[in-house]
Parts: sequence; C-alpha cells; structure tokens
Amino acid sequence: MSRYRRADLLLALVLVAIAAIGILPWPNDAGLSGTQTPSWLLPYDDAYIHLRYAQQFVRGLPFQWSEGVPSSGETSVLFALLLVPLAAVSDDVVWLSTVGRLVGAGTLVWASWEAARLTRALGGGAAWPALASGVTVFGSALALSAVAGMDSALAAGCLLRLARRWGDGSWGTAALLGALPLARPELAVVTVAAGALGLVGRGGLSRSQAVAALLPLFGGLAALRVYTDDWRPAGMIGKSMFALPWVTPWRLAEGYWHNLRDQVFPVYAGVAAVVMAPGVGLAAAVAAVGLVVRSPRARPLLALWGLLLGLAPFSTHLPWQAMRHHQPALALAGVVAVVGVQTWCAGRWARAAGLLATGAVVAMALTGLPRARALHAEAAARLFARAPLAASLDLMRGQIESVATHEAGLYSLFGVPRPIDLMGLGSPRFTRAALHREGAVLETLGREATPALIAVDLDVMDLAPLMGVPFVPRRGRFMVGTMDGPLLARVADGATLDFGYLPDEARVAMRWEPPPLTNKASLAILALGADGLPSYHGCRPVTGRVGLELGVGRWLVRWTMLRDRSGAIAFAEGAELGPIATLAERADAWDGRWREDTLTLTQPWLWVSNTEGPVCLESIRAAR
Repeated sequence: MSRYRRADLLLALVLVAIAAIGILPWPNDAGLSGTQTPSWLLPYDDAYIHLRYAQQFVRGLPFQWSEGVPSSGETSVLFALLLVPLAAVSDDVVWLSTVGRLVGAGTLVWASWEAARLTRALGGGAAWPALASGVTVFGSALALSAVAGMDSALAAGCLLRLARRWGDGSWGTAALLGALPLARPELAVVTVAAGALGLVGRGGLSRSQAVAALLPLFGGLAALRVYTDDWRPAGMIGKSMFALPWVTPWRLAEGYWHNLRDQVFPVYAGVAAVVMAPGVGLAAAVAAVGLVVRSPRARPLLALWGLLLGLAPFSTHLPWQAMRHHQPALALAGVVAVVGVQTWCAGRWARAAGLLATGAVVAMALTGLPRARALHAEAAARLFARAPLAASLDLMRGQIESVATHEAGLYSLFGVPRPIDLMGLGSPRFTRAALHREGAVLETLGREATPALIAVDLDVMDLAPLMGVPFVPRRGRFMVGTMDGPLLARVADGATLDFGYLPDEARVAMRWEPPPLTNKASLAILALGADGLPSYHGCRPVTGRVGLELGVGRWLVRWTMLRDRSGAIAFAEGAELGPIATLAERADAWDGRWREDTLTLTQPWLWVSNTEGPVCLESIRAAR
C-alpha cells in the first residue's frame, strides 16, 4: 500500500471516529426497564432487521425471517453477510446492537477512503482527496445511517469504487457489478446498464465479463420467483411506486414529479440541511456541467450519480430516515462537487479554493453533527417507547408463539420463534398486503397467521378492533394487546372472491375506472354478520366503477356503505369494455350491517359502480 493510500485510509478512520463521537450517545446505566434510552439501542428498527437476517445465516436459515419461510426482505444481503461473523459470537441484543454500529462505521470508513482514492485518480492532488473524504462523512446523513447500523455507506463505497475502476476491463470490476444488487436492490439498474454496454462492446467489459456480471442478478431473480412467488425483492414491492396497486402511467408520472419537486429539489438546494449540507448539492449540479466537458474520466461518476438521481423520485419512502435510500447518491454528489471545484480551480486559485473548501467541511462537521446527534436521540427514543414489549418478551422466552408488528426487527431478537412482520419485509405473505392497507392485512392475518400478540402504531396501521386484553400500558398511539381470535377467525368464510384477500383477487380479472386511491386501496370494517355478531372484514372502497370477469351464472354480492356514510350502488352486466344492462340499483346508509344481492349474469362481466357516496365491496360468491 502506497503512502498516499495509507494516509487516505488513516484520515478516513479519524473522520469516522469524529463523526461517531459527535453523533452517538455516551454510555449510561439505563436498561430496557429504565426511563432513559440506553446508549446501545440502535435508533432504527431496520438495523435490527439486518441483524435478524444475519442471525438466521448463523443458524443455517439464510434468507428466512422465520424458519421455513423464504423471504427477500433483507434490503442489503452484503451488509447482512458482513454482520454474520460478529453476530455468531452472541445473541445478546446489546452485543448485536454494537455489531451493527461497528460494521456500519466500518463501511463508512471504506466509502470515505474510496472517495479519496477516486478524487486522487481523477487528478486531485494535495488536499482535494482529503476534502472528498470529509464531504463523504460530513456532507450528508450518511454518517448518521452508518453509526445507526444501516447499509447506505456500503452502497456508497461500492459505487465510488466502480466509478474509479470503470473501463479497466478487469474481472474484478465485473464481479463488483455482479455484487451491486446485493448491496442494494435498486443498484441492479447499474448492473443492467453496464452489462448491456459490455454486450455491445462498450464500457470496458468484454462480452464474457458482461454475461458474468449479469448472471448473478438474473439467477437471483429466478430464485426469488421460485421461493417467494415474486421476482421482485420485498423492499422493491414495499417501497417503490411501481408496486402501488392499480397505479396508472399518469399517476406514476404525477407522483414522480411531486417527489422530484417536493423531496429531491429541496435536498439538493440545501433546504433539508440535516440530509445534505447546504451548498453541496448546488456545487455538484454546477460542477457536473463542467466535468462533462472538461474531465472525461469523471463521466462514470456523473453517470452513476445521474442514474440514481433519476430513480429517486420513484421511491414511496424517499424522505424516510433522512432520505436513507438516496444517501449513496448524496455521497456521489459530494465527490462530484469536490472534483468539480478542484478541476475549475486548477492553477493559481487552487490554494485559496482549497482553504475555502476545508473551511466548508469543518463547518459541515460543526453544524451537521449536533443535528445528526439530535436525530439519532429522537429516533432511539421513539423506538425505546416500544421497548416494554421487548422486555416482556425477553422474560417470556418460549411462552409466546408469535407477535405481529410493523416494527418487527427489535422484537425478533427477543426469543419470539415466529415473529410476523406486518409490513412484509420479513413475512412475504404480508408484503403486498401492507401496500393495500388495513383491510388486506386483516384478511391475511385471519387466513395465514395466528399471532399471540399484536403490537402496532395505530397511526401506521389501525388494527385497534383486533386488540383484546392490553399486554402493556398503552403509550400514545402505540398499542400492544392480545389478539381477538374469534373475531379475526370470522374473515375466512369461503367466498369465491374476498376483497382484501389478495390471492382471491389475483384469480379474477378486474378493471377499475378509475383505479382506487392507492393509499386507501383496502379498508377494515367492523360490521355485524348474518348472525348479528361482530365481523371484522376487509373491503374495497368503490369510488367509480369496477368490472369483474365472473362468468355466466348466479352470484351473491356482499357490500355495505363506508362507516357513517350514505349513498347508492348500481350493478350491471356486460363485456370487458363496459356494462350493457343494469341489473339492480340500491340506496343505503351505514348501520353496521352487510347488504347482500343475488344477481344472475347472462354476460361474463359484472360491473359495480357507486352513483353516490363510496361503496365498500366485501365479497362475491357463487349463489346456490
């Protein structure tokens, strides 16, 4: 290792150590039963999801959240693999939390080092590589995520290394391209783009290297299809606009524009100072224009940044956790800014610009670290508010069969043999259900799982009617209770088509005009059944018209109005392009009861429309 590489590595270690000291809480004596958040607690539940998958690797259950249930919920397989050796030492949650921090900080050291090496390779002498290293650590929330046990810095390091090695025609670069989707699923786009260039004889890869880079990706997609019934990773289903139910091209374009305007632009403009240091984004944008013309060697870096920037607005979780899914791109932007300033200032202005840039990095550290420290403390406190359940589970190892929760990471480390992740990252049956909201989650719980406890934030997922006896005192909108089994079991009523239960819906062709609102695709309704007892079901609100290809015959349609609403519903039959004959019209108001209509179809399609007020479809079954 040359002296420059050693110096760059030493500086990266020092910078990350400064960031960790500035962000992390100091040790204290509080435990799970105390009133003060313990210093070891990672602030984000996702960090414990990484650790859960690492534990499962150690136990010989790779890619399984629960034993025997293949899952693609690990958003960074590489990060989980890095955790495995240390996770094998102990199952103690304090030790595992420390492991997450150590590995996260280690990946940040690597990303910072790669930033310096890339800048040096692009002609940056003297202090410029050091400045690139500093901007990588202090110029965005990358350091916050890293010391919180997250994977963002690992992806950033992979991309910075690829930008430096691009075009060298080596098998190492091909291997790096093949590994990118394992660092983060969205980086598969980079692998596909680079592989396509190699196949047509461009981009520095031979055709055999391009094929080798693409094989792991397509092999992984095939494995996902076989073992999880979907070629898409759970993170892509749960966090991408492409997976939203019934999304139209127009709605997709509209959502993309809103995210670009309301989320991406403010960050790069420096408004969201915690996410990205003010000035870095604008400097990167200006530098990119100059680098395209003046520095051909920087074009791979610009292309990678531009690709991730273009993909960002398709995320449904873009502002989440300080834009964690976009933080690798923010790290690239910081290096673009440094390389651009260095290229523009080469000559007599270099020393003055270098001093100014050094001052900017120091200012980033002085202003950014206190904000990151406050964010870390706030997020840890929110997670710790749910810790009484974790403490109770720790005391009841072996006595509880399962817990259903939307924050399953931390709880999964406390001896629950089959934790159910209602958001679907760990439990594949719930991946799509979570997108369709409470009604679909409810139907899936009733048919697929029998948790002993349910622990949810009612602002995230309102399943309050399912809660029986409170398990721990309620804290704000967070509620933990035993499951009302008899109430939930009533959803499995053998309908031909049960709205809210996705496997049923997948068997019937549908046309929505217009598509239902994606954030209200399914609802949960507590209504009276035919026997007069409460029945907790999922349903679809019809705000326009829906067509169902049922076939000729007699069908029983079960429906109701939405709670505290009144309106009218119409049934018609016809072909796929629209109704041709009205069968029945009804007007009603919510009173806690289901309505049933028996319809005789002489045409293959049944059309249901609301003529006033939203109507809720519960089920359709063949009439006897």
